[in-house]
Amino acid sequence: MPQPTQAQSSNQEGRILLAIQAINLRQIKSVRAAAISYDVPSSTLFDRIHGMTSRRDSTPNSPSYGNQSKVQSEFSLVRNTVAKYRILEQDIYNFDEAGFTMGVIATAKLEFLSAFKEAFKATFIEQNIKSGFRATGLVPTPTPPIVESEHIKNRIVQHQNSSPTSINDAVSCLVKGAEMIMHSAILLKAEVKALQAANEQKKRTERKRLLKAEVKALQVANEQKKRRERKCKRRIMQGGSLSVQEGEDILQSAEVDAQVRTEVASETTRQGGSIGRQRRCGTCGNMGHNARTFILFDTSEALLFKDNSGIYNLKMAAQLQYKNDGSGRLHGRVAIVTGSSSGMGRAIALSLAREGAKVVCSDLKPEAAQHGFEDDRHIPTHTVITNNGGSSAFIKCDMGVTTEVIALIEFAVKEFSKLDILVNNAGLWLPLRDFVEETDEQWDAMMGINGKGVATSMRQAIKQFLGQPVDAKSGCRGRIVNISSSAGIVAIRREATYAASKAAVSMLSRNVALDHAKDFINVNAVCPGVVRTAMSSTNFKDSNIIAEMRKGTPWPRLGEPQDIANVVLFLCSDEAQWVTGQNIAVDGGFTVGIPL
Repeated sequence: MPQPTQAQSSNQEGRILLAIQAINLRQIKSVRAAAISYDVPSSTLFDRIHGMTSRRDSTPNSPSYGNQSKVQSEFSLVRNTVAKYRILEQDIYNFDEAGFTMGVIATAKLEFLSAFKEAFKATFIEQNIKSGFRATGLVPTPTPPIVESEHIKNRIVQHQNSSPTSINDAVSCLVKGAEMIMHSAILLKAEVKALQAANEQKKRTERKRLLKAEVKALQVANEQKKRRERKCKRRIMQGGSLSVQEGEDILQSAEVDAQVRTEVASETTRQGGSIGRQRRCGTCGNMGHNARTFILFDTSEALLFKDNSGIYNLKMAAQLQYKNDGSGRLHGRVAIVTGSSSGMGRAIALSLAREGAKVVCSDLKPEAAQHGFEDDRHIPTHTVITNNGGSSAFIKCDMGVTTEVIALIEFAVKEFSKLDILVNNAGLWLPLRDFVEETDEQWDAMMGINGKGVATSMRQAIKQFLGQPVDAKSGCRGRIVNISSSAGIVAIRREATYAASKAAVSMLSRNVALDHAKDFINVNAVCPGVVRTAMSSTNFKDSNIIAEMRKGTPWPRLGEPQDIANVVLFLCSDEAQWVTGQNIAVDGGFTVGIPL
């Protein structure tokens, strides 16, 4: 066996070349024997024979790592791919640029090859193969996984501690794996998008089906009602009899229709005009409202709310939805509304409940006054709230009895653990009369309820507020809204005692607001004008009084309870944090001046 010379032994590269030459000339049959004979590492000799490394691509013990610009560009591609498609680093290989260019010498090949094997196999699935991996050059040729070859296995076993593969080759493999995973991510993203679109289409179809079923049910119910009406009419025509309730309903409906037709005809005659065809809504095609504001034209109230030009009162038709999902402006707040069984108190309680408040309703009795104007007055206010998914409770309270007022505040705190809002709406009003005709008993009753009752409830509520922290969202400890009156702002004939009691409420609100602004407690008063409620129903039955009230109100209609409730709701909301000590007139311009 030939032996290397001393000159040859001093140059490892020369010894490697001589060993390769000896093997090629079959002077030495095995790589191991040649490595021993020429004193070179068997792994290096094995690599050089199989063309896997060269002098040019080997990693020297120096800070130079091949073509640096290529390394940087390859790493940029990997970073952009990972960021764009949100690929986890461990899915391709847990390398970073600094670790790769500075610490790769300490990384075993077994770790690199294992990681690359998993990344490769994760993308090598039937779907990706069908999508054209081979055609795009993303899969190496031949296609069997490289890491499963005997050549790689032998290399791992024999050379675990040898220097790693060329930096450029390793980075290229890393990029190739990233490209395959990127392609897999694109396919998965498209599949998810298709599933989402199919699910949304399914939801739309289901909503349409439910809507059609609801419309059909309403049509059936309407047809049944019409059949009952026709049956009643046939019974009358044939000389039969109806129940008392059926007869009253038919007569009342006929009287209202006739009265409205007569009034409309007389107004048209006086103005020299003609009755035009009623316009239809541009959205649904029905008559009685317009598409822009969805406001009903309530002709059944024409006599009471007709303005000087014959235009009828506009009444909101769309009922507000109860926000029980936590999205309401008053979600989690606890409110007390006195005098809540009918009129303005009922409208206020329902408005607060629709915005998520838990409402304690109080009045002399839970049932609404039967001479009121609410369509659903046969259902107590707190029942309406609970039936719509809200939280409410009722307690009897006479505002003229101090013990009952104190018990009201205690009941609310016991029922809902706190108190955030107090609305003093309950009050006493008597029919119009000159001052000399009023008695001391009437004065005491009016002042006791409208004045002392309001003061007592405010005092008890403030004591509760002071024991509570400032709410982080609303910025206050509590809010009080007192329902005063426009009679407390301007003088109105034949309302001396009532005006005095309401003026007391207005000034009391301002003084209490001044005392407790430092405690983050808001106190305001709302002063309604002429509003159609059960309490004022006697006035609305007197055409002379109505004419006088309409003459003194600049706005083309008189007030509805919801007009007052809307302002109270604002004063109870977070938007009114910096509003306190104010008397807000909600009166259609009644207190502005006398319209000519």
